[in-house]
Amino acid sequence: MVRFHWFIGDSGHAAWVPMGGVTAEEDKGVRHVTVDMELAGQNETVMSLLTVPSDCLQPGRVSPLGLVLAHGGDAGETWKGPLMERLACDFAAAGHAVVRYYCPLKEQRRHRILEKAFDAAASSPYCAAVQRWAFVGLDNGARIAAGVAAKATAHAEVAGLALLSYPLLQPAPPPPKQKAGAAPPADSVGALSKLGECPPHPPPVFFLCGEFDRLCPGDKLQETVAEALPGCDVRAVVLEGLSGRFCEPGTKELEGGTLDTIVQHVQSFVKALKEEGQGGGAGAGAGLAACPLPKAADLVPSTRPLPDVLESPKKEASPELEEPEPESPPTVQRGRGMRRPSTGAPAAAAAALVAAVGMRPGLPAGMIPVMGPNGQPILVSAAAVAANPAAQQMLMMQQQLLAAHIKQQQAVGGGGVPTAQQLQQLQQMQMMMAMQQQMAAAAAARPGGVPAGTVPAAAPVAPSAAAAAVLLGQQQQAAGGQGAAPMAVDP
Repeated sequence: MVRFHWFIGDSGHAAWVPMGGVTAEEDKGVRHVTVDMELAGQNETVMSLLTVPSDCLQPGRVSPLGLVLAHGGDAGETWKGPLMERLACDFAAAGHAVVRYYCPLKEQRRHRILEKAFDAAASSPYCAAVQRWAFVGLDNGARIAAGVAAKATAHAEVAGLALLSYPLLQPAPPPPKQKAGAAPPADSVGALSKLGECPPHPPPVFFLCGEFDRLCPGDKLQETVAEALPGCDVRAVVLEGLSGRFCEPGTKELEGGTLDTIVQHVQSFVKALKEEGQGGGAGAGAGLAACPLPKAADLVPSTRPLPDVLESPKKEASPELEEPEPESPPTVQRGRGMRRPSTGAPAAAAAALVAAVGMRPGLPAGMIPVMGPNGQPILVSAAAVAANPAAQQMLMMQQQLLAAHIKQQQAVGGGGVPTAQQLQQLQQMQMMMAMQQQMAAAAAARPGGVPAGTVPAAAPVAPSAAAAAVLLGQQQQAAGGQGAAPMAVDP
């Protein structure tokens, strides 16, 4: 099996097909190609999925019109849901290259990932024959598709957009560089307005929504099209008796007959776009002219009232799952290479230190666990640690090691053998703590340092913690290396 590695445009980043990243559905005549992509400012790669004909590498097999699919707000249900899977497989079997992406984070992040997925697909060997692209978006993925398509017109030919259940009345998220004090968007008309400004002329757009879609009522859609997309070939279809999720109001199940209807409408629009691109000279434009989908200007809005039932569980906003932020250590300030408490009183610093570390069950009040000589866990006074800047910095290192140790135990299921990389990370942190211990001892020995009697004698740790430390040592020996010294684990 041939696996490719290529550069994404002029960005300097690369994309590739990982080992085992190609799967085939012979009964459907398609192949699914997983693509890993580099992203600026990020150490980890992001993933997209290409669905192509099984014989995509044969000359003339791939259509010059490719498709980009943007999932809805519930990424887990929609990116490989019945609708997106059916669209991807049907169009790929017909000879089109189809690209999808997956991102459950907030909408600005999804916008960026879809841009990267589109650029990676357009640069890939699988899509070398593709000259024009059509975007298909579902729910607020339709808004993302409109924004990405408007930006993509600067370097690619966008043939058209099919926007399914477009969230017209839903407030769009504010732009990342919005001016201070500026009012956030009140609806999602802005993305459509950008499409209407695309040079040299805006691409054709097809809207498909349910009659009882609360975020895309027919009268408002018709009014918006006239204002935001003047001079654009806009088609619109309203499915009678369906909600924004294309299902019966109050339910969330997409019936097979409705799925077939949606796919047929999208296929009619894509077929017209394909014929539009193939026509030339006097025949140009014959594809859209013969398209059976009605124009938005001829749309007759429904006059029936909205059903008095709960809206189907359609997510009306993108999942605002923020990317994890690094945990901040207790507030400290720099002083000659040392970290010193932000408060002056030793008692207050000790109290803050105990609060930051957290009290462990079974430990005496005012005592915290640290790693003593030879890696043995001991208990020391929080006040002594707070008075010694080097010891305080050492404690932070030990807390990080404890977190790494717990993560390692979770990774191996608690009873397995840690990997060599995990043991290497623990060893590196152990060496850094040994240096901090030497600094703490030197600081205590200097005049004005912590008096020798301040630090109490080492106290034995709880039996369960000692047993956990012994278990870690056994795991390290089983892995065949001299890992980090054993460390106490909370009971």
